[in-house]
Amino acid sequence: PGRTLRVVEGDTVNVTFRVDAAANAHHSLDFHSSITPPDKNYRTIKPGEELTWSLEAKYPGTFMYHCGTPKILMHIASGLYGAMIVDPKEGWAPAQEFTLVQSEFYLKDDGNGAKMPDYERMIGYGSMDYCVFNGYANQYAENPISVEVKAPIRMFIVNAGPNVWSSFHVVGTIFDRVLVNGNPKNALYGLQSITIGPGDGAVVEFVLPEPGSYPFVNHAFGHATHGALGIFQAG
Repeated sequence: PGRTLRVVEGDTVNVTFRVDAAANAHHSLDFHSSITPPDKNYRTIKPGEELTWSLEAKYPGTFMYHCGTPKILMHIASGLYGAMIVDPKEGWAPAQEFTLVQSEFYLKDDGNGAKMPDYERMIGYGSMDYCVFNGYANQYAENPISVEVKAPIRMFIVNAGPNVWSSFHVVGTIFDRVLVNGNPKNALYGLQSITIGPGDGAVVEFVLPEPGSYPFVNHAFGHATHGALGIFQAG
């Protein structure tokens, strides 16, 4: 995914979007965190062009941003997405913080020994090759994330899709608090998992009370088996 953007509720964010002159396609930039006419500020621009505008971060939350140029499905499934965190103006309690962006990839051979996006499988809702956290299958299973035991953990989660839903779960714990879309006004308590649709987000908070290995997964286990799996190593 693109880099995570982080601002505070009430901030004015000045956006400059530029398409490289050497690019072979037109692009746009859609912020789920903004309220704006999309035909004006999410419009498609050509290679070499630039678009500047401003947004007010009116709502706290964990939002997606992505290319919105047709074929939108192809652009998102090719990796043109990222997360934007809008912190509440009152701030957060101290915690160990992590950001996860779930997405999936549908691939075919390009004839030259590499892989390219397979639009027919995407649009037909076919099986994916990989379902991943932060762009790589199983990266946090192969390289577990170290966390402190008995210390709060806060995870900002975005599901970039384009098609697969997430049933996010951490094995061996229960979420103390879940914020739907990452907004503190949308609080739920004592959840085993949280369902996050494509283009949506959430915040989960919990504590790991004992040392050990705690997997985190998309609990739709076919997707976990395709790479949406990681491990917290608590100690």
